[in-house]
Amino acid sequence: MKSKRLIIIILFIFSAGLSFGQSYSISTQLDSSKYLIGDYLKFQLLITVPNNASFIFPQVTETQLGLLEFIEKSSIDTIHEKTQTKFRQTITVTIFDTGQYKFPSLQLLSTDSIILAQSDSILFTITTLPVDTTLAIKDIKPMANVPITFKELLPYILIGIGIIAFIVLFLWFYTKYGKKRHSRPTRVSSKPKEKAHIIAFKKLEKLRLRKLWQEGQVKLYYSELTDIVRRYYKDRWNIDAMEMTSAEILEQSENIGIKEDLLNKLHFLFTTADLVKFAKSEPLPNDHDTSFKNAHIFISETAEADNNSN
Repeated sequence: MKSKRLIIIILFIFSAGLSFGQSYSISTQLDSSKYLIGDYLKFQLLITVPNNASFIFPQVTETQLGLLEFIEKSSIDTIHEKTQTKFRQTITVTIFDTGQYKFPSLQLLSTDSIILAQSDSILFTITTLPVDTTLAIKDIKPMANVPITFKELLPYILIGIGIIAFIVLFLWFYTKYGKKRHSRPTRVSSKPKEKAHIIAFKKLEKLRLRKLWQEGQVKLYYSELTDIVRRYYKDRWNIDAMEMTSAEILEQSENIGIKEDLLNKLHFLFTTADLVKFAKSEPLPNDHDTSFKNAHIFISETAEADNNSN
């Protein structure tokens, strides 16, 4: 009977110790095992502890890093779960020599300096770019610059003076005798520049007829559609929207007094376009039509008034 109790107690202590050990964990991760000289190596530190547990957050010192050069460390992200809490931090280092290196093992300590968990060290290799021996050998030092003397510059100075004198003499003769022959100014008829909304509407119609998104060229469709709207900003308000982000364009639109309903239409257009271009999103066909209509309505509602009277 006593032996059975002893076995039960031993099993209880073992399971409790095992669960305690599993409650605390620390690990470091690296995306690759090979890097070039001078690359930034971003180590992901992950710590898991029971909720409300007290521990000492590990600090990476220069002594631990050895030849590795510390760059920065990110703020600590905290993730709360039912029974445990996770902490994440990115530690960035670099090195300027080739070879195999090791990111040190880190210990998770209690407030009483008891080791709760320990991470594995990470091996990685630093290489350099391969040298192409087929290329020509270049000089180590550039060619030395020899100062130019005044004697060498004198011919060019005289030529410059002669050209200036010729231009001045030509202008004097033209001013004195040329005006008599051309006393009557010639009128040059210039075609008035089209207004911004007219240009934009023509481009929208050309884009519609090309049927880009119908043929699967969705990214090109949104790129040209947003470029039309960005160019309209330049022609209409002299806002260089071609060099702005979507958020900056919306902010500028508020500053020039664009109505809220039009801002919402612009927001839908630029958000959909950004998702397609940068997140490889696949909008629905209705979204393509809505984006086109939003661009057309925005240009129509903000078009410059026609002051010509019949």
